Amino acid sequence: MSVAKTTIVAISTPPGIGGIGIIRLSGPAAKTIVETLAKKKLRKARFAYRVTLTNPDNGQPLDDALLLYFPGPNSYTGEDIVECHVHGNPVILTSIITACLQLGASHAKAGEFTSRAFLNGKLDLTQAEAVADLIHAQSEQGQRVALSHLKGYLFQQLSKHRRQLRELLEHIEGALDFPDEIPAPDKKTVLSDLTHLTATLEKLINTQDYGQIIRDGVTCAIIGKPNAGKSSLLNQLLGEKRAIVSPIPGTTRDFIEAKIQLGGIVFHLIDTAGVRDKAIDPIELLGIKKVRQVIRSAQALIWVVDGSQKHHQDDEKLLSSLPKKTPVYLVLNKSDKKRRFTLENTKRIHATIALSAKSGQGLAQLREKLSEDFSQTLTRDHDNLLCNSRQIACLKESHSALKTIIKTIKNGFEFDAISYDMKTAILHLGEASGEDVTEEILDGIFDRFCVGK
Repeated sequence: MSVAKTTIVAISTPPGIGGIGIIRLSGPAAKTIVETLAKKKLRKARFAYRVTLTNPDNGQPLDDALLLYFPGPNSYTGEDIVECHVHGNPVILTSIITACLQLGASHAKAGEFTSRAFLNGKLDLTQAEAVADLIHAQSEQGQRVALSHLKGYLFQQLSKHRRQLRELLEHIEGALDFPDEIPAPDKKTVLSDLTHLTATLEKLINTQDYGQIIRDGVTCAIIGKPNAGKSSLLNQLLGEKRAIVSPIPGTTRDFIEAKIQLGGIVFHLIDTAGVRDKAIDPIELLGIKKVRQVIRSAQALIWVVDGSQKHHQDDEKLLSSLPKKTPVYLVLNKSDKKRRFTLENTKRIHATIALSAKSGQGLAQLREKLSEDFSQTLTRDHDNLLCNSRQIACLKESHSALKTIIKTIKNGFEFDAISYDMKTAILHLGEASGEDVTEEILDGIFDRFCVGK
C-alpha cells in the first residue's frame, strides 16, 4: 500500500459559523500553495505567521490568517502540513479552499489525513481508529478508552499475542523442516500456551457489550400506564421541563428523547406513551405499538407505577411481556403517599426504587443505581483493551482457529496438521492490530471519519 503524492486540503473545523475556522493542507505542495496565497515564505516550523491570504487570480484579499507549518516527517500525517487559521465564516473558508484547489490541491476524502498518518507509520491502526472514537466520544468513559487506545495500549497487547503465535509457528515449521537440528516443541507446553492465549482472547471478546455501552451509551425506556408519572420523572432526571405533564390520560402520543450522563456513561432516555388496554384513540394505539418496538430494543427499562394505588392485572400483564434479559427498574412513584402497590412476580425486577417524581425525593437512588450497574462492569485496566466491532470480529476468527488447533493436538495429530489454522489465527490478529490489513478494510475504516481529520 502506497501513499498518494497529491496534496490534499479540507476544512478541519465543524460546519457553520464560528469564531475560528481551520483549513488543513497535507502533501508535497502544501507549503508552496500557502506561500503563494500568503505571498510570504514559511521558513520556521511551528511558528505562527500572521498574514493576509489573497486570491491567486486577482490579488484581492480573502482573509487575515495565522499560518502554522509542520514539516514532514515530524507531523501528524508524516508529510508537510500547513494549517490556516482564519475567521469561521463558511464564505471565507470556501473561497480559500477554492484558491487552494486552483493551485493544485485536491479535496481530501473522509479520514484521508489519518489514513496517510497510518500509511506513513505515524499511527498504528488501533490508534487511527481511536482518533475517530475520540472525536465521537459521547461520555467521559468513552473519551478515556479512546485516549488509552491512542497511546497504543491495545496495539501492544494484540501485537504481543500475534508475535507469540508467529514464534511458535516458526519453531514448529523449523522442527518439521529440520528435525535433526531443531527439536519439536513440547506438546504440553504448546497446549498450555495456546489455552492461555485462547482464554485471553475470550476475555477480550466478552467485553464487546460493555464496549458498545461505552461508545454508544445505554438506551433506557421509561414505560408504564398513563398518568403514572413517566414524563415528570424524565423532567426530574434532566433537571428541566422537557416533557409536557398533564392529568389527562394518554397525553404522550410519541416519544420524547433526551440524554443524561451518569457515572461517565451516556443514557438515552425515551419517555414513551402510556400503555393501557382501554386505549381506543387510533393515534394512541399507534403510539402504544411503537412503545412495544422501543421496549424490544432497549438495554434498560424504567417501569413507573403509581405506588399509592393497588396493582392491577394489567401491571402483571405488562411485566410478563417485557424481554426477559432486559433489566427492569421498578419506580414506585408518589412515595410521599401511603404505599399500596404490591407485586407477585418480583423475580423479573432488577431493582425497586421509591421516589416522588413531583418533588424529586428518591431520585438520587435511581441515578446511583443506574450508574453503578452500567459503569462498574469493568476496571480501568480492562478499559484499555476494549475493542470495537471490527476488532472483535477479527478476534473471534482468531479464537475459533485456536480452539481448532487445541482440539487437533488433543486428538493426537502431529504439529504439521495445525499449520493452516495457526496461520489463520495469526492473520486475523494482524487484521485486528492493523499489521495485516487490506486496502478494502482500510477504506471501510476511514470512511466513517469526518472530512478534515
